[in-house]
Amino acid sequence: MNGYIRNLRNWIKKLRNPRLKDDPWVLYKEDRIEKSLPVNIEHFPQKDFLLEEVGLYAYRLIFLISKDDVVRLKDIIAAEFSLSGDLIYFTAELSNNHSLSIHIGIQPEFNGAKVEMLTNSVALLASLDSLNLTSIPPWIAFPGFNPEGILGLQGNLDYWWHRLFLPYWIPLEKDKKKAFLQSAPPEWVEFIDIQYGDEDNPSAWEIINAASKLNKQVTIIKR
Repeated sequence: MNGYIRNLRNWIKKLRNPRLKDDPWVLYKEDRIEKSLPVNIEHFPQKDFLLEEVGLYAYRLIFLISKDDVVRLKDIIAAEFSLSGDLIYFTAELSNNHSLSIHIGIQPEFNGAKVEMLTNSVALLASLDSLNLTSIPPWIAFPGFNPEGILGLQGNLDYWWHRLFLPYWIPLEKDKKKAFLQSAPPEWVEFIDIQYGDEDNPSAWEIINAASKLNKQVTIIKR
């Protein structure tokens, strides 16, 4: 069993806490999932269908966003489920009268809000996609940290890169990657290039060179 499946099973076990109202295997049966709408599983946040792994007819999502985006997320959840309150960080188990459910936990991590969600509401996933959320940039997730010279990933950096950043970065269109990197410190652009660089992703160094040329032009003009 690989690490992802092991972590997934451990997370599901937590949902079976007797303090919760219902067993997830009851809430997320085949006859309760919406099947009329398609699901864009690769659009950020990435969605993992759990039928094959653990026998749940539901989608699991883990993603990192800003606290401001949590407010937008709560708005679309509240439109479908009875979610109230002003808390940014919370856990909740909710169901509506259409036999749809959501388990969600939001906690502070990496200078943002890490969201863990399980739901069988395809309409909610579509609304989530319409928000066009962005992940927390690494230079904000790790303030004051210089990744220069790091080749192997360990600990929090490894978890953030593989579980929280790559699912956002990989499907991102090239022009949006360029926009994302415009404000990046050079050492983080180099880090992303080293960890995920290939022939189809030369934009990081292009941005660095373009920024250097622009700075030189501005200096010359000021003189």
